[in-house]
Amino acid sequence: MTLFEASGLTRAYRLPRTSLFGPAGVRHAVHNVDLSLPDGHSLGIVGESGSGKSTLVRLLLGLEHPDAGTVRYRGRQVRPGRPRDLRWLRREVQVVLQDPIGSLNPRMPVGAIVAEPLECLGIDGNDNS
Repeated sequence: MTLFEASGLTRAYRLPRTSLFGPAGVRHAVHNVDLSLPDGHSLGIVGESGSGKSTLVRLLLGLEHPDAGTVRYRGRQVRPGRPRDLRWLRREVQVVLQDPIGSLNPRMPVGAIVAEPLECLGIDGNDNS
């Protein structure tokens, strides 16, 4: 079975105008990306700064709308929307950022850091199932 599948993903951002009468520029962050990740495998996204890595991940997680293309997780289409509509995906998909230390709050106890995403998903930390 295919875990993640992306087809024709495209995302561009409008740049600020550089002149009063000229058109606004466009930056193509992701252009026509196809991806297939089989079940039981993992994926690492590597590239230069500004190459579209973060945008691709945001599209795969349903955090941004693509300009074109589709994303499927276990055959189910991932559509950006309300957080509760994507809870089914959040329960199964994890992202490990390149600088996880920058994501941690040094003033929070480790237990609170680990418990926070579980609480957001409505999972009881004492649940042994």
